[in-house]
Amino acid sequence: MILGTGAIARKVAPQIVRAGGCTLVGAASRERSRARSMCDDLSLPLALTSDELLSGTAQAGDYDAVYITTPNRQHVEQAAALLARGVHVLCEKPLCWRRR
Repeated sequence: MILGTGAIARKVAPQIVRAGGCTLVGAASRERSRARSMCDDLSLPLALTSDELLSGTAQAGDYDAVYITTPNRQHVEQAAALLARGVHVLCEKPLCWRRR
């Protein structure tokens, strides 16, 4: 599952689809229509909103891991929400900002 449908997601998703041992099942975006568009382009079955993915509306059994490709400022909150539910996370850099 990919969280985000921007330039990075659209660049990496086809590579994941072609990778051996990987099955990309869907995408999530703030707007379901954006997730659906990306899923249609890649023939993926599962289009979700970010809220559905992060809140657990979509069962973790639907996917093994989430690749976070959203803007950097969102990474900490999104990764924490997924990890709290036991979902494996791969995060586009950086995972978090340093706080003073």
